[in-house]
Parts: sequence; structure tokens; C-alpha cells
Amino acid sequence: MKKVLSILLAGLLLFGCFAYWWVQSYIGSPEIIENIRILISRRVGGELNFEKPEINLLSGMKLQNLKLSTSLKDASPFLALKSATLKYAPLSLLRHRIELTIIRLQDPRLLFIQQNDGTWNIPHPSPDAAKETLTFETGFLKFEVLLRDFDLRHGGVEVRTASNEILLHADDVSVKGGLHLVDQNASADGAIRVQAIRFGPHLCLRNIRSQIEFRDNVLTLRDLTGDAYGGKSEGAIVINTGNGTTDPTYNISLKLTDLDLRSLMKDFEANPEFIQGKINLSCEMEGNLKQPRVMSGKGSLESQGTQLTGLKALDALGTMLKLPELRYTKFDSIKGTYKLSDEQLTFYSLEAISPNLKMTGTGSIKFDRNLDFDILLILSPELAKQIPAEAEQHFSKLDDGSRTITFKLNGSLDQPVTNLAEKLNGQDATNL
Repeated sequence: MKKVLSILLAGLLLFGCFAYWWVQSYIGSPEIIENIRILISRRVGGELNFEKPEINLLSGMKLQNLKLSTSLKDASPFLALKSATLKYAPLSLLRHRIELTIIRLQDPRLLFIQQNDGTWNIPHPSPDAAKETLTFETGFLKFEVLLRDFDLRHGGVEVRTASNEILLHADDVSVKGGLHLVDQNASADGAIRVQAIRFGPHLCLRNIRSQIEFRDNVLTLRDLTGDAYGGKSEGAIVINTGNGTTDPTYNISLKLTDLDLRSLMKDFEANPEFIQGKINLSCEMEGNLKQPRVMSGKGSLESQGTQLTGLKALDALGTMLKLPELRYTKFDSIKGTYKLSDEQLTFYSLEAISPNLKMTGTGSIKFDRNLDFDILLILSPELAKQIPAEAEQHFSKLDDGSRTITFKLNGSLDQPVTNLAEKLNGQDATNL
């Protein structure tokens, strides 16, 4: 009996080894791998390529140098990554299935490039392929994608226009979450961490944390928090990638608090020397990604205890009044509202208040960083008494004894100029 059992056990062991070898060879064969590659390419609407597939029956598979491109000829890869590791449940083999449960992506790079016709290099499956489930028949085995966990590490995202202008750049992106299939549509949710994200050439947020959702071609970053110029940021970003027939759109809502003005001005390549303090900003903007610079929105700003140092308008006023300390005027409050349209910020109610000075203004800052403001300067009755007699004609007098004068502020963010000195000297020039 022992001899018979030994023979049976040896036979079962041999059969098991043979079955393992056969299934391992089957799923690792070039034909099956190519079949999977073609089926995934069709499902995602792009061209998927990878190198050195490593398949282990008991643990999963690993793909090297994976690239996903659109169907456009000579198009840059939409997605490129160093390696992708896919785990599956070995017991699913007993049901002739390979259920992929975990995917880990190392150093992925997403590159959105706008084409000359305004479209983007986003892969889109055909209407028929979009209705297919992520289940692939390969003959003997059926592959099912049931991603209960995905782990994306050290990724990067870049968005460029057709003219190669960088609209968004994100570094060290990590995402953890799960993928679900509902009515043959893919959806996902999880959490995202980004070391730094820059909008255009200037505004930068750091150490971002957010919940992330993907439903019906809409990517949502909600409960977003992060750091910005010594302060904090919070808000949400919604990107509708479209479905191949509708245009992709975006909506951004941000609230930035306690930003250091010098750091902010420096990052915007403006003169950081004439202002110090902290500011709160809020903005809401939306647009069509086929024309990303054509955006619309609104917002507000508020600052307390802001000091202006060397503002030329105050220098000119201080020289006339023989009060050089005016160049260090500290404003108790600066606030305003603005709208975003026609590639510029238009301010409707900009107001700066100090004990002896008040400035109100309307005007615009264009995307090319040029300024165009009309400013009303109001001097308190005490300060108005120090206006020299020969200069009084340039001021209007209010009932409470205050004096007012208007002037222009233009030039650029890094070289703002005013015509206040000329007006105080009896001229009406537009530049210093």
C-alpha cells in the first residue's frame, strides 16, 4: 500500500509540475502576450507597447518600459513608465481565470500635448470598444481585471499647448486607490499626493494632498490641501476629459491664505522689494482645454498690515510733503475683487487704506504682465494741511478737508511706473 501511495503521490507531483510548466508556458507565450497587448490597446483606445514581460504563475507579471500612445503617427507617448507590476489571485486559475487584483506603476509620466487643431493626445476607445468589459478571452484562460488596489509612485504630469507652452507641471505624484467596473464603465477613487504642481510659468502649490475620483470621464480632485508661499491652499479641481466627441473642460476653485507677498511677487517675476506682508486670495476659473488660454472666472483678495516700500507714487508724494517716511506706509487693509476673461485680470474695486492715506483703483493685469490702472489717492485732512500752496491746484478738496488726486499706474509687473510726480509738478505725462 505504501508503495502504491508513493507512486500515486509521485504521479500527482509530476502532473502538478507538468501543469505548472504548461500554464506558465501558456500565459507567457508570445502569442498570448501579444493578444493581451492588442486587446488592452483596443480597450483604452491607444497603442500599448512594453518590453521584457516577466510572468510568474504564483505571483504575477512585470512589464518594463511601458508606453501608451495615441493612434496619431509619430505622437509622443501619452503615458510612459519604467515598470508595471501586476498581481493576481493564484486560486483563480482553478476556474480558468486570471483575476488581476493589484497594479503598481513605477515612475509613470503622463504627457498631455495639444494638437494644432486644438484636440489633445488623450487615447479614446471607439464606441464599440468602450462597451467592452475588461475581460479578455485568450482561449484556455480568461483574464479579468478586478483592480482592488493600484499604487502609482513618483509620477509626473505635464500639459503643453500646441505652441509648446507648459500649462501645468506636477512632480513626484503618488496615487493609491481602487478601480471598479460598473455597467462596463471604469471608475476609480483613492488618494493623491503631489510634491509640487505649477500652473503656467508662475503659480506653484506644494505638498498637495487630495481625494481623487474618476467617473464617466470626469477626474475630480476634492478636499485639496497644500502649501503655497508660506501659507496654505485648499480647493478642488475638476477635469472632464470628454468622450472623443465632446471637448475636454476644466474647473478650478482655490482658496489661498496667508501667502507671503514677497515670495509670491518673486515667483511672478515682479519686483519683490517694494511690498511685504501676507495676503489671502480666492479664485474660481473654468475653460475649454481646446483653447486653454481662453478662460473665465472671478476672485477676491484681502491683506492686512501690508507695507509698501519705495512705491514710486508714495515717493513722489513724500518728496512733495517733505515726509520721506511715506515710502514705508503700512496699510491696515488692502482688498479687492476681480474677474478673469479676455486673457487678463480686471479689478473693479481695489482699495488700500492706512490711517492717513487711502487709494482706490480700477484696472487690469494682462497675461503678458502689463498693467493699466487708474488710481484715486485720498489724503486725510491732517496730511492735506502739509500740501504746499503751489501744489494745491492739482488736488480736489472734499467737505471733510481731505484732498484727492488721480494718477495712472502702468508699465509691467517688474517695472511699474506712474505719472503722479509729473502731475504734482504741474505736468500730465503718463510715465516717469
